[in-house]
Amino acid sequence: MITLDDYISTHGKHRERGRWVSPAVEENAEALVSRINAMFLVWGFSRRLSGGFRDVDTNRKLRNASPYSRHITGQAADIEDHDGSLKAWALKHQDAIANVGLWCEPLHMTPTWLHVQTTPVPSGLRVSP
Repeated sequence: MITLDDYISTHGKHRERGRWVSPAVEENAEALVSRINAMFLVWGFSRRLSGGFRDVDTNRKLRNASPYSRHITGQAADIEDHDGSLKAWALKHQDAIANVGLWCEPLHMTPTWLHVQTTPVPSGLRVSP
């Protein structure tokens, strides 16, 4: 299970990011963390986050990061998936992803992580290869 602090600081790697968290971002992040933890309960185990909240300046410096990234608003997270097992599970259990209220970026775009968010992705699909 992950905590709100895990999300905001990406497991303590970026403690300074807490100063950019507004009440709206915190509310979004609480909802996201709750949904991720619900997914972990259905999945049967948890993983660490490889990416949590980002401030605007950090996001701007990242290669290929959208300027409208849901990481900025506390509505997206990246979950470590080096072996692809979480992606395989998500493809097979799209109903579980829907039941907890998450959407995933297309899996081919995230080689070693699963990107989840609380708002629909452009394709509208919960999970796509």
